[in-house]
Amino acid sequence: MSQWFLEKPIAHRGFHWLGDVDENSWEAIELARDKGLPIEFDVHLSCDGVPYIHHDLSLLRMTGRDLNGTHMTAVELQDMTTPNSSRGIPLLGDVLEMVSGKVPLVIEIKRTRKDLKLEEAVSTLLDHYKGEFSLQSFHPGSINYLRGLNKGWTLGYLSGSLEDEELNFFTRTLLKSLSLAPFLKPDYIGYEVGELFQRAPQHIREHYHIPLIGWTVRTENQRLICNRFADNMIFENLNIS
Repeated sequence: MSQWFLEKPIAHRGFHWLGDVDENSWEAIELARDKGLPIEFDVHLSCDGVPYIHHDLSLLRMTGRDLNGTHMTAVELQDMTTPNSSRGIPLLGDVLEMVSGKVPLVIEIKRTRKDLKLEEAVSTLLDHYKGEFSLQSFHPGSINYLRGLNKGWTLGYLSGSLEDEELNFFTRTLLKSLSLAPFLKPDYIGYEVGELFQRAPQHIREHYHIPLIGWTVRTENQRLICNRFADNMIFENLNIS
């Protein structure tokens, strides 16, 4: 398998800049594409079963509207604009058509429901996509399901301190320790940059030879940490051409 995900820095939520280009916007995705960089973005599922690109469940931070995106239709989401874009929230199918294999895609499954409808909908769209891509998630159930499809797709397992997540002590410890990684067999692990030096990610890297990608790198110091403790980085707000 090609390890394209280690060759170039990965643009977090597209190539975006605070106050200029909005994260996960059409403009951020197009700019990363034009720079020849792999594009990371997040996907949720609309209420009518369409994967769309946005980070938070709530649209408040990016649109000023206190709405849950997963309760809206795809058409309604396309009418929601962000401060520096009038083009609406992108749908995954439209982005696949626009990128069309020009650069790799790093697609994060934002699992917020107990069923697998998001994973199923994303998989259906990717079945005939010709470009390079990976699917990644913090949720081991998502990775396990996608691995079980036997599609040969590149899969990434995400973790870190998980301090901002509403998890009990046992679950947080299990996930941050990467104890499930040897069983999930991801092609890479994305780990929080400030935690890369911890024993768990370095043990997995050294003993199981699973590459590490640090997220999210926003400073030159964090970039140096990645150079030492990881094999690539997911970045934002850095001047990378």
